[in-house]
Amino acid sequence: WSSRQGSKADFVAHYVRTWNMTAGHKSQAYIGGSPLDDPARIRMNECPNHIAARYVRHQSLAMSFPWERRGGAPSSQVCLPEEFARPPLCRPHFAAIEVVLRREPMRNVKEWVEHHLVVGFGHIYMSIDGADVEVVRYRSELQPYIDRGALSLFGTFGGQTGGHQFFSKTFMNRSFWMARVDIDEFVFPEPPEDSIVPLLRVLTGRRGRVPLQIMMGRAEFGDSGWVETPPEGITMTEAYRRSTAVPKSVKAVWQTDGFLEEDMEFSVGNPHFGLTPGDGIQSGVTCQDYHWIFSWAIVCFPQRKFIFWWPPRLPASIELPMRPPIAQSVWD
Repeated sequence: WSSRQGSKADFVAHYVRTWNMTAGHKSQAYIGGSPLDDPARIRMNECPNHIAARYVRHQSLAMSFPWERRGGAPSSQVCLPEEFARPPLCRPHFAAIEVVLRREPMRNVKEWVEHHLVVGFGHIYMSIDGADVEVVRYRSELQPYIDRGALSLFGTFGGQTGGHQFFSKTFMNRSFWMARVDIDEFVFPEPPEDSIVPLLRVLTGRRGRVPLQIMMGRAEFGDSGWVETPPEGITMTEAYRRSTAVPKSVKAVWQTDGFLEEDMEFSVGNPHFGLTPGDGIQSGVTCQDYHWIFSWAIVCFPQRKFIFWWPPRLPASIELPMRPPIAQSVWD
C-alpha cells in the first residue's frame, strides 16, 4: 500500500477495515496518494500510548469468563451526606455513562461495555439508533448485562440528540455522576488509578465548592500499523497503542445535581457537554483542564473566573465501590 497510489475507494476502505468503521473517513486532505501516507493517519499514530493496555488482560478474561461466576446487581445503594448532594441522597450508582450507537459491530459494543464497567461506571444507558429488528439483535446479545443490572437498552429516540436528551431527563438522579461519549470513545482514568471512582470522589460536592462538570481530553488513536481489522481475540485496547500527541477534543463527565440548577438547560443533547448554563457561560460550572495543588486545591485553566477550588472531602467512612460486581468478579 505504501508504494502505490490509491483511489478514493481504497482510501476509505483502509479506514473501514482497520477501525471497523461504519462510515467513510472524512479527511479533507485526500489528494490521490496512498492511505498510509495520509497526514491524518500519520498524526494519529504519532506517539506511543499504552494507557489502554492496562485493561487487556481484563478484556481477554471477560470475553470467556463464565456468567454464573460473575456478580449481579449491587446489593445496596450509594449514599452521600446532604452537604455534598441534593436529594435523593441515596442512589443506585455513583457514576453512570450513556451512549447512542448505530450499526456498530457486536464485538466492539461488548468490549466497550466491559471496559466502562471495569473502569468504574456502575450502569450504562444505551440507545440503538436503528430499526426494531436491530434493537432486538443487540438486546439478545447484551441480555446478560441487562439481567445483572449493568445495562439499560432502548430503541431509537430519533438520533443522537434525542437519545442524550432522554437519558438526561429520565435518569439524572439515578447516579451522582454521568458521562456522555460515543461508542468509539473509551474513558480511561489517569494512572496509577484503575477506576474513575477515586478521581470523581474528590471532586464531588455542591455548586460553588467544586466545578460541576469536568472536561475529559480526547486523544485520537491511529491504526497502529494494522492494514486489516485485527483478528478475533485481539481487543481494541490491545491492538491500538498509538495516538495523537495531545488531545484534539473533549467530552464531559458531570454531576447530575447540576440539572436541578435553575439556570441550567438540562435537556440539551450536545454530545460534548452535559451541563449548559442558560447564559452559555461555563465559568463556575465547567473545568476545562484541572490540576491539583498539593492535594488540597485544584486550579482550572483556561477559565474566565473561578480558577481556584478547594473541594470538600467525602468522609472516609463512606465506601464507594471501585466497579460494579459484574466487573469486579472478573477483575479479582
